[in-house]
Amino acid sequence: PTETIEKKGSKDCLENSKESKNTISETKDNILLRKGNILLFYSSDGDPLDSGAQILTKKKFIKQPGARNSPSGEITQHREKHISYFQIAWDGKIPLKEILKILKNMLERDKTDSLSLSYTPEGIYTLSWDEIVENLQEVFEGTKIRISICTNEIIIPDPKDRAEIIGEAHGSAVGGHHGVTKTCARLKQQYRWEGMKKEVRNHIRTCSSCQKRKILRMKTKQPMVITDTSVDAFDKVALDIVGPLPKTKAENIYIVTMQDDLTKYCMAAPLKEASAAQVVNAMAKHLISFHGAPRIILTDQ
Repeated sequence: PTETIEKKGSKDCLENSKESKNTISETKDNILLRKGNILLFYSSDGDPLDSGAQILTKKKFIKQPGARNSPSGEITQHREKHISYFQIAWDGKIPLKEILKILKNMLERDKTDSLSLSYTPEGIYTLSWDEIVENLQEVFEGTKIRISICTNEIIIPDPKDRAEIIGEAHGSAVGGHHGVTKTCARLKQQYRWEGMKKEVRNHIRTCSSCQKRKILRMKTKQPMVITDTSVDAFDKVALDIVGPLPKTKAENIYIVTMQDDLTKYCMAAPLKEASAAQVVNAMAKHLISFHGAPRIILTDQ
């Protein structure tokens, strides 16, 4: 149900391409994930020559050209609803470099800055894959066109296999019943398909182990409210307790602070313990006896 290609070589060419202003780069993507500007090689009789053409034709993403005896070197551009690609008809006799020069002119004319093709380890005709990469480098070096070589290491599984794959990534000993983000990240190391996140979310919602261990996050704090502004001094006073602190000689370990809301005038009194009786006594002695009883007292929830 999947398309994978074993990698053999081409590392030297790709390493050299890094010195050519990154004209060519390698990606683990599957060619099926590319939506635009894909380069495909076919014989004059319409047979797919590179792995990308083979995969896309087999999966019926595109129609096989058929035996129409296209002249070697002919480049046709196709734009369909879900994909756009360039087809090159080639018999192996015309130098590949000459065909690529024509393709480069087409891309520059259309102001296209990217091109994708599939890694083909066996090469095409008498050209090895390394020689194909060298031709691409020579033709496209110095242009704004960036070429991505898809190694097809990312697998696109059949829809019928996706539930099992998600279950393994989420519920196995390695998966650890993580959430949507971490489960998707684990899947994307090897798989990719449209709607993956939605399917993972639905799977986790129906996972019995996750539902049993799910933590219900209850609101434990009062909602914030907008308070009015005082018009008189000591009409509204805010109280707070600081501590416990190092014990003093009088054996006090707390401090109660009293701040006027309007003037921001602040008083502090020592406490032996953070009890209601101690706080009331401190208020009576340091606040009420001097400024009268406040209309409103604000404290922490």
